[in-house]
Amino acid sequence: MRILISGYHGFGNTGDEAVLLATVEGLRQRLPEAEIVVLSADPQATAAEYQVEAAERWQHRAIWQELRRADLLVQGGGSLIQDVTSRHSALYYLGILHLARMARTPYMIFAQGIGPLRSNFLRGLTARNLNRARAITVRDAGSAEMLREWGVHRPPITVTADPGLLVQPAGEERRRELLRSLDLAPEQPYMALALREWPGLAGFLPHLVDLLRARDEAVLVLPFQFEEDLPLALELSRALPNRVHLPQTSLHPADYATVIKGARALIAMRLHAMIFAASHSTPAVALAYDPKVDAFCHSAGQPVLQLHEVTRERLEECLAQCLMEEARQRCQERFADLRAAALRNFDILMQVVGH
Repeated sequence: MRILISGYHGFGNTGDEAVLLATVEGLRQRLPEAEIVVLSADPQATAAEYQVEAAERWQHRAIWQELRRADLLVQGGGSLIQDVTSRHSALYYLGILHLARMARTPYMIFAQGIGPLRSNFLRGLTARNLNRARAITVRDAGSAEMLREWGVHRPPITVTADPGLLVQPAGEERRRELLRSLDLAPEQPYMALALREWPGLAGFLPHLVDLLRARDEAVLVLPFQFEEDLPLALELSRALPNRVHLPQTSLHPADYATVIKGARALIAMRLHAMIFAASHSTPAVALAYDPKVDAFCHSAGQPVLQLHEVTRERLEECLAQCLMEEARQRCQERFADLRAAALRNFDILMQVVGH
């Protein structure tokens, strides 16, 4: 069995790399003899990091050759088919599916978050390609509803959950090593932040800085897409001198999960920071900039604030709410269901393999 994985891989985005890590590990547990190939923007780094084969995602010939050799194409997870960032994302991933059809390679849509798609042309193209998939799993009910509205009626659409929920943190020795590299003592309390540039952020930051100045923990800023998030991390460091700790380079997804697990609390815009918090019972407040954040946090029982609604008082209220023992217990209970839903992606994938 040779399985080709297509997603937003090789760009240093922690969320997408977490999905890839969980997908590769899930496949190896169930199909230990399978050959796994990943389409990547950085094939050499991807091959070394995950011990897989990797091919250049931008080279048409390489994609075609890998599709011809593959027994199954697994496309996902993440927000691939959307035109908010640009039309190119949806066109690229739908183009991969079109090539798979030409190569007669069966494909599965795997734990994707769908949309938004504003273009009727792209909606039609999505329906045309997804109606020919062997299986479709999506990470939230809103994605399933959109696909049905656009005319995707076969195969059945199964709502599961993000595979990032299955990423395991590193062990105790690695935790201590990570904290030392971040200039944090092993038992030192810290608040974790995972933010990104977004319209409206300038109005939010003063409220966050005021809140952090009034607290006594260290502040650990986690750039989930390192080069993109680092300028904001440095801005916070200047606003909170001698309080901010941050990594010097991008971390492995398991390392991000480790330091979020150990945080007193998390304030995050990045979806997979909230996913890691839910996985390890870390109290967390989400700052919603995208429907995918609202959707996940609603299912996980995590409080959500819209960026334009944030005040220091509302942040304090949400932090106090998520630090309560009842809130922790509720999140733990919901995580059991979310983890089971994430594992369901692999059950369905194995059904496809069996056919």
